[in-house]
Amino acid sequence: MDDLKSFTYVLAVAECKSISKAAELLYISQPSLSRFISSLEQELGILLFERKSNGISLTEAGEIYVEYGKEIKRLNSTMEHELKELQLSEEQEIHVCMSLSASLLLAMEVQEKISKKYIGCKATFSNVMAKEILPGLKNRTYDLAIGPDLSEKDSSIVFDLIVEDYMLLAVPKKYMMLQKAEKREGEKYPWMDISMMPNEFIIQDNSCYVRQEIDQIFEEYGKKLKPKMIVNSSMLAMQTLERGMGFCFISEVFLPYITNTKDIDFFCIGKNKVKKTKTGIIYLKNKILSRQEKYCISVLKEKIINGEIGA
Repeated sequence: MDDLKSFTYVLAVAECKSISKAAELLYISQPSLSRFISSLEQELGILLFERKSNGISLTEAGEIYVEYGKEIKRLNSTMEHELKELQLSEEQEIHVCMSLSASLLLAMEVQEKISKKYIGCKATFSNVMAKEILPGLKNRTYDLAIGPDLSEKDSSIVFDLIVEDYMLLAVPKKYMMLQKAEKREGEKYPWMDISMMPNEFIIQDNSCYVRQEIDQIFEEYGKKLKPKMIVNSSMLAMQTLERGMGFCFISEVFLPYITNTKDIDFFCIGKNKVKKTKTGIIYLKNKILSRQEKYCISVLKEKIINGEIGA
């Protein structure tokens, strides 16, 4: 007798507590299912169900059969899934997007590690703005993303935290603000009270994830945000910064994109505690990760933790 078929039929009867209802669920006739259960009980040499006038219930033997039947069906499903993954491993392509600061060279190194472990599996990498991550994941353009924590904004995604970096206030030295900063124990950068800053802020617009962080900082101080200029990306904010036209807020991971850091002072900020930004792996909550994708995530984590990939 087909064991998986037997488990499926017995589990259906146990769940429905009725052979006729289970038969409807299984798309077979009630007499056929009744004969199948009786034949199975004869083969096992023990009753699985107790028949009563008001319905049917599991015997002690039936409860044992159902308990192990569920586990066997789960293991069978897992086995089939893993075998299917292995079969498709030579064809799978993993699409990863990164918020702006991915290194193409290091992306190639990640690809090499993946294709070495899973021959034929290809990983592609795209640089995007943070605001493009969620739409890209939801329309299946990308399988995975590296970027800021968007889980509070959208509950349909998983955010796997990897590192935390400083949220920085970048100020051209010509403003001579360094002398007003404080050195705080344990902090990498001098701390600046933003209420002491003139209104020379270059601020990212509301389409940028960092704008939420900026608004929170000003709320902490009870200070009204009066930007000198509003731009639509952190890259534009940094370009304007380097021209000495004002100062801006950026995550620490963007520092490699500033070409002339010797002319700029960097300060950590935050009234109640120093502000940090989070970087992690992002994917849809309902996504079943393949073993190739899980390996890709582990390689990306290793690179980010070692500081080889920014996000």
